[in-house]
Amino acid sequence: MRSKYLFLDERHISAGQLAWRAADGRHVPLLAPEEPATRAFITGRQSVPAGVRLVAQPAQSTDPFAVPASMQRLGGSSYPLVSYEEGRYTWRFFQTTYRSDDDLGAYSQVRPASRDVCCLESPDGFAWTETSRCPIEEFGQRGQDGGGFLVDPEGPPDQRYKGLYVSRPPDDQVQALWEEYRTLPRRHRDERARPDLLFCVYAVTSPDGRDWKTHRTPLLTGIHDHDFSLYYDAELAKYVLYTRLNRNDRRCIARAEAGDFWDWGHPETIIHPGLFHHLSEDIYLNGRTSYPGHDDYHLMFTTRYRRATEGGRVVLYSSDDGILWNELPESEVLGTGGASAVGRWDSGWLYVLQGLVPLDGDKVAVPYLGTPYPHKYPRWEQVVAGTQQFAWAYWEADRLVAVRADELGQFCSRPVVPAGRTLRINARTSMSGYVRVGIEARLTDPEHAAGRPIGSCRPLSGDCRWQTVDWSGQTDINVADDTPVTLRFELRHADLFGFEWAA
Repeated sequence: MRSKYLFLDERHISAGQLAWRAADGRHVPLLAPEEPATRAFITGRQSVPAGVRLVAQPAQSTDPFAVPASMQRLGGSSYPLVSYEEGRYTWRFFQTTYRSDDDLGAYSQVRPASRDVCCLESPDGFAWTETSRCPIEEFGQRGQDGGGFLVDPEGPPDQRYKGLYVSRPPDDQVQALWEEYRTLPRRHRDERARPDLLFCVYAVTSPDGRDWKTHRTPLLTGIHDHDFSLYYDAELAKYVLYTRLNRNDRRCIARAEAGDFWDWGHPETIIHPGLFHHLSEDIYLNGRTSYPGHDDYHLMFTTRYRRATEGGRVVLYSSDDGILWNELPESEVLGTGGASAVGRWDSGWLYVLQGLVPLDGDKVAVPYLGTPYPHKYPRWEQVVAGTQQFAWAYWEADRLVAVRADELGQFCSRPVVPAGRTLRINARTSMSGYVRVGIEARLTDPEHAAGRPIGSCRPLSGDCRWQTVDWSGQTDINVADDTPVTLRFELRHADLFGFEWAA
């Protein structure tokens, strides 16, 4: 039974249904209405949403924070995962070094001089220390790109931690891998792939997140020069991976599943640049995460790369199952700022790294990397190593997406079972705005309590962070335990972020 409900997607909002009535107010049903026919009208309060819409909230950002030297030359070839574990922040990433200047990620033609899994830790998310570095086996691969990590709740103890990275396979394996890959249906293939441009996804595992073992058998073949978002979906009882494919000369996001971590299905494209987007745009990175403490609220902080300007912006998607995704209205949550921001540290190119975590006690945040140079600007030493900086993009906790009424609006929740005897809401209104809530229960037994009318709700105004609702001074919801209810919301000049039940 859920106690907190956040409006990160449409799942808690009823689509409703209009009710028709005769001139004397009698309900006129859809099937077998009373004869003779008469004029029917839409009157009174309805259950369909009106005057409201979902709106993503723009991020605020901190000043850049310092990172150890191991993080200062990431370039575009590693996408660190930050997590919050037992009161500390942990940042894991792959670091690959070369003997020459051939650091081109997975496109490098030479074998790396070293390949390590690194771990940074921080007590507050700002002061970072490298706490472990583990070399991983190199067996004839060339280049390295991508990266993703998972703390596996289902794996054996010696494989509790898992990671994925991309490399070109050893030369003696390329032809056989290509022959298998080229027979796949088009929807599973990256159109750039060819025998001399073929990459594989490899896994590393660890019992403790510090000592890592490389597994030589590739899990996937193709071109996956991208961040890997990797997690275990308890509802599906499957591992889920988000990666990149390329279709029609545009990068897009693909998804794959595995009942067994070592046996993946083929990636399927799930998000592609829409026809209403700029025709030079790619969906560059997926940035998939879940909301802290709520694994079933799926989010993507996708990085859009516009080739016309070589700039980036971060756009928010959400999903109720991790399969069907929707772009939020007013979806841009972080951007480079355009011409007015030229010269700012993150004005040329930026992208969100992996992991939405609590920050400072009253915020949620994702780390991002920024530079004042466009993405494909010539990468001289001072461009790559001297200007990239890290900061947090953050929001007030539980205020990432809102149901907004610019004037007067209304909607009903889908039926829910209260997990407590009082109701609290998380909202923000203008000085002339308010939120009111009614509780409606459909009961066959009139002896039981049947909720609270919206007309007796004291309007809530201002900054209402998890504020208790009352009806003529009464805070009890007046509904029998385990009874499904519908919440009726009325908003005026307001953003409503969620509701929750309390004892």
